[in-house]
Order: sequence, then C-alpha cells, then structure tokens
Amino acid sequence: MNLNFYTPDDEYGYLHDNIPLVVDLFKSCDELLTYIMTCDIKSVGSFLEDLEGAVVVMHQQILEMLPLVKYPNKLKEISMNMPILLNRLKNLYAEEKFEEFDMKLQCEFRPIFLNWGKSFNFFMVQCINDERIGEYNATEAEMVSLMAREPKKDTVKEYKYDLSIVVLFYGKKDMTKDCIDAIHKYTKDYTYELITIDNGSDEETTNWCNSLPHFKKVHYPVNIGSSAGGNLAIYFSGEFTEGRFLVYVANDVIVTEGWTKSLYDCMTSDESVIWATPVTNSLSNRQTVPVPYEKNNLAEMQKFASEYNRSKSELKWEERARLFLTVGIIRQHEVTKFNDFSSPYFCYDMFSDDDTSVRYKRAGYKQILCSDVFIHHYGSATIGESQFEIMDSGREQFYKKYGVDAWVSISDKSILFPQFINECKGNNRILSLEPRFGEGTLAIKNRLKELGCKNISIDTVTSNRTYLPDMQALFNSAFLLSEFNRDTSKREYEYIIHNYFFEDDCHMVDYIKIAQNHLNKSGTFMFCIKNFHSYKNLHHIFDLTNFVDNTSTDVMISPKTSFTTIDHMKKLVESCGLAVKAIVPLSTGNKDMDKLTAFNLSPGFYEIIKYDFFIFICTK
Repeated sequence: MNLNFYTPDDEYGYLHDNIPLVVDLFKSCDELLTYIMTCDIKSVGSFLEDLEGAVVVMHQQILEMLPLVKYPNKLKEISMNMPILLNRLKNLYAEEKFEEFDMKLQCEFRPIFLNWGKSFNFFMVQCINDERIGEYNATEAEMVSLMAREPKKDTVKEYKYDLSIVVLFYGKKDMTKDCIDAIHKYTKDYTYELITIDNGSDEETTNWCNSLPHFKKVHYPVNIGSSAGGNLAIYFSGEFTEGRFLVYVANDVIVTEGWTKSLYDCMTSDESVIWATPVTNSLSNRQTVPVPYEKNNLAEMQKFASEYNRSKSELKWEERARLFLTVGIIRQHEVTKFNDFSSPYFCYDMFSDDDTSVRYKRAGYKQILCSDVFIHHYGSATIGESQFEIMDSGREQFYKKYGVDAWVSISDKSILFPQFINECKGNNRILSLEPRFGEGTLAIKNRLKELGCKNISIDTVTSNRTYLPDMQALFNSAFLLSEFNRDTSKREYEYIIHNYFFEDDCHMVDYIKIAQNHLNKSGTFMFCIKNFHSYKNLHHIFDLTNFVDNTSTDVMISPKTSFTTIDHMKKLVESCGLAVKAIVPLSTGNKDMDKLTAFNLSPGFYEIIKYDFFIFICTK
C-alpha cells in the first residue's frame, strides 16, 4: 500500500497553510521507507537520519494543527508514537540487530506510518467539514458498489502459514498470558505464526511479552485505542503477516479445543466469505450461547467447550448482516482492498463494527457466525468501560454516513419468527417486507437451512430506497414498494414476513394486500405488533393528548410510536381475505414490573401487561 493524498479544488481549500508541507513530507517519507526496505541493510543509516528529521517535523506540525480538526480522531495518539518508534529503529540499527530491525520496520513502523498518513489525509486534508465528508462517503459507496460486481475469488496462491494469529492487548498481563497459552495449546492441525500487538501496555506487561519466544512483537508505547488498534491489525495486516488467513484475537478471549477447524473450513468452503467468528458466553448481537459453568471458571469452561465443539456442522454456519469481533478468521487479502478508500471515521469502538459490516455486506461478501464452535470471552478488557461513554457519538456518526439509524436498522422483530418454522415448504420462497439491513430475514434463511431446506429464494420489498444496496447484496431480488406488484404479479411465496412492528408501518394495509395476493395456499404470513397494554407502553397510553385516532385502521399514533389492539388487527387482516391461524404472546422480561406490587393488582392484570408483543401467524 502507498499513500494517496486529496488535493482540494473547492472553496474550502486547506485546513491550515502548513498542510501542503506535511503532505509533501509524508510522500517523501513513504518513498524513503520503500527504498530502505529494499536496499542493502548496511547502507540505510543516513536515510534513517533523513526519515527522523521529517517525522519530527510532521509530528510537531500535526499536534499544532490538531485543535482545528472538527471530528473525533486518534491523530494525537498515533503521532506521539512515531518519534519513539523511529528512535527504537535507530538504536537497533546502531546495535547491528539487523534481523530485529527489519521486523520492527516492516511489522511495527510501516503499518502505523501508513495509518498515520491515512488519518492525516482524512481528518486534516480532505474531510474538514460535513460537505467534504459527504463527498468522501459517496465515493466510498461507489467503490463498494463496484466491488460488489467483482467475482469473489481467493487470490492467495502461496503462503508460509495456514494462519497468522494476531493478539491485540492493552495491559492485563495475566489475562493476556492465559489467552496466548490457550492459543498455543489448542491451535492444532494448522501451521501458524503468532504476532502480538502491545497497544500501550504497562511496563510489566510489555517486559513479559518481550520475553516470549515468538519473533513478531509489535509495541506501540502510546495507546491508540482498541478500534484504531484493531483496524491497524486488520487493514494493514498485509504488511506483516504471511498466513493464508488472518485470525484476530482480543486478549480477553480464551480459545478452546478444536476452535480453528470450523472457522478454517468455513473460509475454504466459500470464497465469498470475508470473515467468520465463533459463538461465546458474553457478547451482544446474538453471538452467545447459554453456558453451564460459573463465570470465568476456565477448567469447567474448557470441559464444556470440548463437548460443544465436537458437533461440527455446516448447518450451524449462520449468515449474518452484522458481526462483532472478539475472535475472527479473516480473508485478509480481500479485507485490505478496502484500505484504499475506507475511512478512519469510526476511530472509537462504538459502531465501528456496524460500519465495517455494512461495507462488507454491500460489497457482496458474506459474514458467518460459526455456531458450532465456542470460545470464552471475559468482556471489555480490550476497550475499557470508559469507551461506552461515546456510544451516542458513534450512533450519530453512523446516521450521518448512511442516513439510517444503526440500531433501528438491525433490530428486526422477525428474528423471533424462526421458532415457528419447523418444516420445509415447497420451493422455500420467501417474501420479506421492509427487511432493512436484513438480519431478521437472514435468521429465517438460516433456520430453513438448518432444517435441510434446499433452493431457498428470497425476494424483498421496501418503501425506503436507502436500504436497497443491503437488500440487493443479500437476497435474490429487491423492489421498491411502488414497483413490486407491477413486476411480480404472478409470484407466490411459502413465507411472507414483515420485519418490524407492523403498526409502525404506514404501508401496513398495502402489505396485508400483498400477502393476500402472493401467499400460496399452504403459505404463512407473519408479523409482530406491540402489546397495547404492556407495562412498557403504559406511560405512553396515560398521556392520551399525544395520540390521534386513525379511524381507517384503528391504530393510535403518537410522535414516538404507534399502537393497535389484537382485536383491531385481527379484524383488519381478516377484512383483507386472510385467516389468523395463531396469535402468540412473547415477553423480553421486565424487572420494573416489580414496582407494581405495591398496588395489589389482580393476577389477571399482571397476565395482560407482562407481554411485550404478539406474533400474528396468518394463512390464506
């Protein structure tokens, strides 16, 4: 990878008059680094002096101009590492430790230098205001769209190892030791190299890591954050790894017996899979399984994992719209293609995974949760609890970039529907209404796959064209609601599903009519409504001045949410020619219901308010 810099041609120009100077220095250093890495080792001494002089000036200039940058970034932390790392290189060279010098130059200095230049270009040269960021995001979306049209082929023909295992850590020596010990103990049947990235640890942890026998040890003395560190480890991995696949491991993870087999098999089974991750005991995003062992009892955990990991099956590989990464096997040569145009905008942990998953998905790659392999996760050791304070900031960044809310887009109520699907039907054709990012629809596809269903076909319909790239990437076809009936008048489906609260959809009646017209004789139409009388909704109901009555559908609408009743919805569905086969109440649990005990309410009332929503299962 080489650095490319933006040249402004609009009214905004440069953020500061000294920006062109730093750009020129970056270009010169990039060329100098390339030369140093290819020339005779004994002739690079004078070039190191030139490199040091340029890096010191760049470091000083960037820190002086940093207050002008509008957006959250890690430029300060990255910049503070650079003079220290260069001084380390000079000392190794002076001591004639040339092998270690080469390793540090290639694995430690060059990746963070490239990351430094990329971050500088993004935050200080190009994206100095919202308009420029919008242009950048539009270009990125166009590049992702072009990638989606390319055939997915594994271009790696030669490699030294099966796996390059990268462990990122920030202090916590004992936990990190357990992590690395488990990797050595349980990584069998595959050749691998271990690469550690010390992200600003305390002296004791750093000294311990330096005493380990593996060769590739990266140490950044100033912590650059978990997200920036993880992105560096993944997107710049082509600079320092020699394996067919990259395996990223956070230090708050303990791998288990047989952990690599399913992950490796998954990657080799389909060249369009860009990454895969196992299930665990502690994580969000439905990537966990119930465990019988007490918290952090590693002996009992390994016993459980040994049994769990024996049941290997491709039927347990779930395609997902989003993955969170604590351990992941990655097709690194495909991932690094994104480095030329993807931004360091999400430099903190919150919503970085969401952004990454959207780009991979829209580029036509699959993301797989291997539910047949289990690892243990302590949780939050890599990022620290303080990072959660910037949750709202990351969510706002995501909205500005994509024009939709990350949480809303992934929170499909249809993820509850697979429990009601117990057999294959006919041609296994699915029509998904308003799938948004597609998580719930994929859950149904995964369920049918688990049942052994073949030739699963999924068409999708939306009223929001923002989601079309996601629908086109994941499913067989994608339609705007206004175009659907014109193009699909004769299609019939075994399953028609609506993906979020039905009463919140202003096209609810249109979708009921679509179900009536396109559901086959043995088909099922499923949707979800909120419980009008649930405890969670009572505070909305009490303030009736916020509601208006929509008499055409008997739905009460507020500025925040909408409600209907079971009877009203049942009548509406039946009036359109469908039959309601079952109405299933479900609850996500509510601790606050205990507060109502003081009111001595009747058991019947508790029975009404304890359910959060109802699943409607309808037929012709």
